[in-house]
Amino acid sequence: MYSSLHGGGQTHIKYAHFYFPRKIEVLCCNCSKPSTLTNIDAPTAVEFFIDIASYRHEWNFECNYCLKRKTIEWDDVKNFELLNKINIRNETIWAWNTNHLDYLVSVLSDIENKNHEWAFYRHYIKKNWFQKTKNKSDRKKLSDLLTTNINLFKTQS
Repeated sequence: MYSSLHGGGQTHIKYAHFYFPRKIEVLCCNCSKPSTLTNIDAPTAVEFFIDIASYRHEWNFECNYCLKRKTIEWDDVKNFELLNKINIRNETIWAWNTNHLDYLVSVLSDIENKNHEWAFYRHYIKKNWFQKTKNKSDRKKLSDLLTTNINLFKTQS
């Protein structure tokens, strides 16, 4: 079997590119309810996109509870609290959105769907996350977070 050097690994480094999610689920800074940040230019059919051409980093912020709307830059995304995060045994496990969280839950529960849209990101999952979610009660906390957050967005519709 050839090494990655023979397969182009020397010239292509996966970690050298910046990937962005198309949609990020956050808490509204106005009313603290579930809200979304959606990239203005990313096609709706993709979960994430690669930034290789100095992509425009503008995001639409929308809260369906207080109806706040605004356009923000990528650098301001850090001012929002992620909706899909949980602290398990002193480790913060987080996801960009419920679809990303769904994939994380499947991987950490040993029932990974290798065809999932987020499967590409498996290499980026922190090793600590695997160690901290070994028991069923911790996996259940993740599963419960996923169910709760899916239902939050269903009630908005």
